[in-house]
Amino acid sequence: MDTNQYVEQVIDHILVSTSYGKYSGSTTSSPSLTIHNVASTDEGAYSCKARNLVGTSRNNPTTTLTVTSSSDTYKNQPSSQIPPGPPVIAGPQFQVLNSQITLTCTSARGNPTPTVKWFFDRTEITTGISTTTAGTAVTASLTFTATKNYHLEVLECQVENGVLQNPLSTTKYIEVQFSPDSPTLTGPSTLTPGQQGRWTCISANGYPAGIMTMRNKNKNTQFTTEFTSSSVLDQKSFDVTGTLTWSPVIVNNGDTICCDVTHTTTLGSTPQTVCRQITVAQPISINAPVTQYSSNIQSSVTLQCDVTQGTASQIIWIKENVQLNITSNSRFSGGTVVNESLTIANVQQSDGGNYVCRGIDAATGECKYHYC
Repeated sequence: MDTNQYVEQVIDHILVSTSYGKYSGSTTSSPSLTIHNVASTDEGAYSCKARNLVGTSRNNPTTTLTVTSSSDTYKNQPSSQIPPGPPVIAGPQFQVLNSQITLTCTSARGNPTPTVKWFFDRTEITTGISTTTAGTAVTASLTFTATKNYHLEVLECQVENGVLQNPLSTTKYIEVQFSPDSPTLTGPSTLTPGQQGRWTCISANGYPAGIMTMRNKNKNTQFTTEFTSSSVLDQKSFDVTGTLTWSPVIVNNGDTICCDVTHTTTLGSTPQTVCRQITVAQPISINAPVTQYSSNIQSSVTLQCDVTQGTASQIIWIKENVQLNITSNSRFSGGTVVNESLTIANVQQSDGGNYVCRGIDAATGECKYHYC
């Protein structure tokens, strides 16, 4: 190369240096100037100056470089390849079970025009899809029924137009709201005054979790400090458990305990309700005022038995650990809830022995007894 020849580039009367990696070229073998990582500061008028032993020459007129933004480039150069705009999903995240839902996915630009696709569980969705174009924007709408199959599952939108190596994508998960199963209420139905009872109400398989309360229907009062509740997410639905710990008294006899579950997102202000009536009664008490009897043969004798407290549902007489069948023996009478005492007519020698009067508590089902 002739050392007396060289090429230099000048921008706005300032010499361009190629030693910093910003520029390349500007040599006798490659006189064109390449500008790397173009920025707005690169705007200006460029001139090319060349010299040899004969003289110096400069291009006239100068070359002007204008730096535009990427959006201006897309507008001014529609024939160039432009990557697709990143996908943007719009639409509700929460939806009531079995309602119709529409999601849109939009890519704002791209050349060639991008293709917008929806995917569920890595499989492209082909039904319920409609695509529209407005200017450079492409929108794919997805309409589907919000079943439990979509609950807490992810929908994916992909856009591509061949410019990039891989599609651009974004996701959205759906929360389907559905009412819980009818609540259940378990616990004692019969108690004695002051006896502590525990009742459990369960509301299962709802989303989101319902609000649970318990009340005394007859007294029209809410249980507050006696009641606690908690909710647990079981896979894709909530289970709510409420516990009432309460000691009713005699005035609560016949009261009805109710458990209410409110699920406003699916049931509005009308709660799901389950109730349980309770009986509060004094425990049965049996008394035999006489414990020793003596009777003559062929006479009659009455073995006394009294229910002094509570109510008996049945009276049973037992002799020597064997229950007597009073109705099948014509010599026996009594032994009922109306007449607890046992009368034996035409006493026989075989009637001697130990007798027990038993009463079954109508409230608790417990057995109380007394020896005669």
